[in-house]
Amino acid sequence: MNGRLALAGAPRFNLVVCGGTALIATNLIARTTKDVDIIALMDDDGALLDPDPLPQSLVDAGGIVADDLGMPKDWLNNGPSHGEGGLFRMGLPEGLAKRLTWKPFGDHLSIGFIDRIDQIYFKLYAAVD
Repeated sequence: MNGRLALAGAPRFNLVVCGGTALIATNLIARTTKDVDIIALMDDDGALLDPDPLPQSLVDAGGIVADDLGMPKDWLNNGPSHGEGGLFRMGLPEGLAKRLTWKPFGDHLSIGFIDRIDQIYFKLYAAVD
């Protein structure tokens, strides 16, 4: 993904990711997942940004990676934060940004994986919704 972003001359992206991908990346579970759920973007100053809509250069790079690897087109998505009822616009848990576990994937991509407590907040929200 970083390579595709670099080839496209895209800016650096800092993605905030939840769900199965975050659970796997932070070693909370060992299982497979089919997608990457983006709940926010973060600028270089640490401000969380609405991921709806996702930047076109990110979507384009994700589409190329999907084609290259035979994955679904929507493997990289903002589903949890999509639209007015999405998590970002409803309000993220206080302190979420401070609890992120960051992993760089090159010069064009870093991913902040949400903490276990934030996963619990989102599961409770989903159960009530």
